[in-house]
Amino acid sequence: MKDLTKIEETVLIAVWHLGEEAYGVNIKQRLKKMTGKEPLYSTLYTTFEQLVRKEYLDKRFGEPTAVRGGKRKVYFTITHEGFEALKAAFENQKSVWVGITDESFKGAV
Repeated sequence: MKDLTKIEETVLIAVWHLGEEAYGVNIKQRLKKMTGKEPLYSTLYTTFEQLVRKEYLDKRFGEPTAVRGGKRKVYFTITHEGFEALKAAFENQKSVWVGITDESFKGAV
């Protein structure tokens, strides 16, 4: 299992939260809500492709719609491998931050 970059980790969390509604626009909005930053679509779709290559995300196409000029939405689903990578990242962060609380930052440095 390969380590996740921060953007990969955050995208996987967003896809997990969104479930069946995980497609580009919704994921971008979720990421902005989660991080306070709006990712570029180019960064987002590059990350999607990396995660699909790693087999951490599956992608599927929705039906074409008139609203989208006949284009289909691309939906993403977290895979078992992606979920395991996310769990490993979570466990790693827990061990790195053990003993650190909100109080630890008060009066530091």
